[in-house]
Amino acid sequence: MCNSKTSSSGACPDSFDNSPQQGLECLTQWTGPFRLFDLPRELRDKIYYQYLYRPGRIYYAAHTDKYFWESHTKSDGFANLLTVSKQVYHEAFNVFCEANTVALSVHYNSREGYSKPLTGLLRLFPERAAASLTGVSKTYRDVITRRMGQWGYAPSHEGIAQGGDGTGHYHKHNSAGETFIEILRDAHTLRQFFPKLTIFEADWYPEPPFHEYPEQLGQVRKIARLWKEGVEEGKIRDIWLDTMKGWLHGKNVVPLSCVTFSLNGFAADGFDNDLDVLFNEAYIALVKQWTTRDDIEDSGRAWLEAMDKEKTTRKKKGRKTREESA
Repeated sequence: MCNSKTSSSGACPDSFDNSPQQGLECLTQWTGPFRLFDLPRELRDKIYYQYLYRPGRIYYAAHTDKYFWESHTKSDGFANLLTVSKQVYHEAFNVFCEANTVALSVHYNSREGYSKPLTGLLRLFPERAAASLTGVSKTYRDVITRRMGQWGYAPSHEGIAQGGDGTGHYHKHNSAGETFIEILRDAHTLRQFFPKLTIFEADWYPEPPFHEYPEQLGQVRKIARLWKEGVEEGKIRDIWLDTMKGWLHGKNVVPLSCVTFSLNGFAADGFDNDLDVLFNEAYIALVKQWTTRDDIEDSGRAWLEAMDKEKTTRKKKGRKTREESA
């Protein structure tokens, strides 16, 4: 502890308020060595957290090109701490996995980002990290355009009548509903791959792409514009919920509670944090309704099974009674 007027470490600023409400003492900043393992485990975990936590996301991208790292700095702090000793590595690694969100894909590089399938991203993912991570994110785009060469795209992408695959200018051109279902299916895959997963952030870029804007408007952008025009929150939330139900209709997939969405688009169209909040509130309501429906279906299935067993038992008893009377 240090007096409010003096501090050998400089922890107490010169403008420190010496009023009775503020108190007369403050903590010093320790700059020398200390015995880490003499501290209780709870305190060590807090130290690891302060050293290893990074707001936002940590990028898992083994082959991302140099242009990506021009706008993102690499951190040597992780390696410096994790190589201190085996015990520090074991303890700090678990804290690192529980505290941070790891981005499985990025939207800056098509090779390591949005055009690579989820199975490819997970194929070489470290098993130990997968067993401990609690938060991951992945980038999704409704539309992925194909890079054009001097002579256009390859003949293999011509129409089906010309012997191509019919994709033309696009690697991918999905509707918002198709991307929504893709996200929910990926959530089940990630839940199996990351057993401790509690948060799956879907970083979603809805249709249409920039060069098609504003000729066609998809469902997501239309709702975002309603929000921008001042439609009340409750109405927007209900529209989102009805839209999600429509996307899920006839699809064999169950929405998981670990999924959170971040919608990316033009701020002038209403894409902001408040829109994400309304979307996620509607999704939570959807999950609750689906869970209730599943519980009802499970209870109904159990009731039918019990009735079948009772019916079978009655038949056996009736057969046995007839045999005895005979």
